[in-house]
Amino acid sequence: MPDHGAHTQQAAYTVDLGNGQQRTRTVLQRTRRNQWVSLGVFPFAGTPSVSLSSVTRDGAGAEDVAWDAVAFQPLSAKPEHQIVALGDAFSSGEGASDDPRADYYQETEFGGGTAYANLCHRSRHAWSRRGVPTDQEPRSIGDRADAWDPTMDYQFLACSGAESENLLPENGVAHNAFGQYGVGRYRDLSQLERGFLDENTTLVTLSIGVDDARFGPVISYCATQISCQDHVMGDDTQALDAEERRLIAGPVRESVRTVLREVHRLAPNAHIVLMGYPRLFDGSVTACMPGLEAGEMNWVNDLVEAANQALDDLVADAGAEDGIPVIFSNPQPFFAGQGACSPTPALNAAVFTKTPGEDQSAPMSRQSLHPNLRGTDEYAASFTAAMHRLDL
Repeated sequence: MPDHGAHTQQAAYTVDLGNGQQRTRTVLQRTRRNQWVSLGVFPFAGTPSVSLSSVTRDGAGAEDVAWDAVAFQPLSAKPEHQIVALGDAFSSGEGASDDPRADYYQETEFGGGTAYANLCHRSRHAWSRRGVPTDQEPRSIGDRADAWDPTMDYQFLACSGAESENLLPENGVAHNAFGQYGVGRYRDLSQLERGFLDENTTLVTLSIGVDDARFGPVISYCATQISCQDHVMGDDTQALDAEERRLIAGPVRESVRTVLREVHRLAPNAHIVLMGYPRLFDGSVTACMPGLEAGEMNWVNDLVEAANQALDDLVADAGAEDGIPVIFSNPQPFFAGQGACSPTPALNAAVFTKTPGEDQSAPMSRQSLHPNLRGTDEYAASFTAAMHRLDL
């Protein structure tokens, strides 16, 4: 990928396998550096080729498409691990950064509030990169991917703020329980539309659900309303506590189930690790977030517990009823006593210094209440334990 003239977030590379079959992989070009970008691993037959069109799905013609070089690297065998990392901010690594310019992939940290901004904030320290498979301990997935290990193909698609519809294919067929069809985020295609899941995928990781459950708007509302859980928010028809529990047990749960079904349809041979969420606040501290009282913080923690329970139950149903090879990984034991505002926090409290790509007029950074570097280590420990359960 060249360091200039490459801007589109919808560069669709069509790979001809040499046997009449084709695969299309869509990537973000705005890496702002000369570097190789992997389109993945393919079973070629005959003479392969790669083509790139100057036409993108958005049809706007506003961002440049650039072509530089392509290379084929023969492998002696199919990689043991072909991993695709999907999901929301907890999977993208939002907040896991000491230096946003170095830690976030540049194509996911730019824009400053413009129409072309991308704040997926995929971090080099995300937990899916820091997990350790069983075959080459203690080497992490990220280390092996960065070194072009021939036994590892890793594709990182998670995006901060993603809801279930941002994962679903944009085919107008599958929709979530809110009636929303697949759609991209930040002018990118939806995560399942980008073409990286196929029959060769061995493992899919994801976290999804809390954004469908409106955790961000809920916490913002609680910062302005005393005992917010007892009040009606916006256009809701009942108190916030009852409404959130209804959403989590109903449409949020069923939306995640639709995502799992679509992942399994596209990657029928892959194991799936559905990651849960940590309690956001440490129960031993008094209120330390602007506008939040201790009772509201405890209530938010209760909602996290409800979400995890719904996801855990869903995994059992998805396996028994849909035949989906999915397991639930609960990170909470690894985060014990390390919530935001604790003496040794694994999650950020309020962060007021925005990254260069963020809207500088926003009241606080999107990194608030997301795992920091300590937190992604704890998440990675939960993920590694899940891989060991699967003998991966």
